[in-house]
Amino acid sequence: MRQVRPSASITEAKHLGFTRLSPETGTAEFFLPARKLYEKFGFSYCEQPTGRWHVGGVLTG
Repeated sequence: MRQVRPSASITEAKHLGFTRLSPETGTAEFFLPARKLYEKFGFSYCEQPTGRWHVGGVLTG
């Protein structure tokens, strides 16, 4: 299986001035590889989603 590395996205977000990235992977066992990958890049867990999602997957506050 090919492993995708989020480092390019993290670098670009920092360049654009982002101070927070909140990728959502889901909590089901199926998402465990994604959660482990993000942990390797320093991401941590949050108790609840950071906003509301609507059609198209755009995060709104």
